[in-house]
Amino acid sequence: MPINQFWSVNLGHGMGPLVLGMPQGQILRILRDEKLDIAIDQDDHGTEVYIDDIETNFVFAEDGQHELRRMDIDNDRLRFGPLEVHGKPVHEIVDLLSVPACETLWCDFYDESLDDQPTKARIPKTDEELLRAGTLWITSLGLGLSLYRGQIETVHLCDSEYAPHFGTGRWTEAQKKLSMAGVGLLEHVPTREKKNLLRNVILGTAIIAFASVVWKAYKLQQQWSQAPDVTAKVTAKDPPPPEPFPDRYTLTYIDTLGTEHNAVILSKDIYGLPEIGDDVPIRYLLEAPDSPLTHVRCSDVGFNYAVPYAIGIFGTYLVLNLILSVLSLFWRNRI
Repeated sequence: MPINQFWSVNLGHGMGPLVLGMPQGQILRILRDEKLDIAIDQDDHGTEVYIDDIETNFVFAEDGQHELRRMDIDNDRLRFGPLEVHGKPVHEIVDLLSVPACETLWCDFYDESLDDQPTKARIPKTDEELLRAGTLWITSLGLGLSLYRGQIETVHLCDSEYAPHFGTGRWTEAQKKLSMAGVGLLEHVPTREKKNLLRNVILGTAIIAFASVVWKAYKLQQQWSQAPDVTAKVTAKDPPPPEPFPDRYTLTYIDTLGTEHNAVILSKDIYGLPEIGDDVPIRYLLEAPDSPLTHVRCSDVGFNYAVPYAIGIFGTYLVLNLILSVLSLFWRNRI
């Protein structure tokens, strides 16, 4: 099934191939058939199953075949026809569906949406509080819209029979005007769009930086591959004989301009254990004749250049994403 059909909502029926009333086993088979990565997080009774790959929570009946009762969808690919839903101001969806106020109901928390009896006294909320963090149900359609700072963050789908019966009031014209005006709900708060934009900027910058490092490493490797070969002589070892395994060698060589140079090379960068007076092939860049490399190191100079930078770029990318997530959580908790 094309992915745009999978995320298409049919109110009162389900989403794509996922139909309300389906047994739990059938739901999981459909998800696997869609080749989704199914990582399941469920409660002890198996009545709630969260699928991380599609950011959706499924609520099932407690008995029988555990039929699907409700879906709570956080994924921003969800669509009402061609219309995006997540991140939209709530009044746009209410206007689109053209439902009367008597078919709407505000709830304090969406996880109370299946209660058929009031479990506690409902504390009246201001319009601003409802728009900041309320859940507006359109009961006749079995549709719930959980808000974050006036924008839709989670969509709840169920049969109208299982929509909530008790809440804190109805949708009003005053709330619509506040939603249209914004009422300062989004000021100084990173919205979903802003957060996604920042993530894309971070990712794009990381890709550009990594590509730049790869290109420089490639050019550097080319330079060393085309560098002139010179034969150097071992003129000293450290520690000196009779120590059989020196740590460093001193090499003496003459560059193409006739200038003599001495260079200290680590033993791990030289094949074998040459003796004083033996020849060792080396290469150097014309702009730096006093910094040669043996053939052992010439073949991987580009790789050795790129690895530390690549690690730094990847680490910075992870840290920036972590900071963005923490800041987003911080602002959300300030609602």
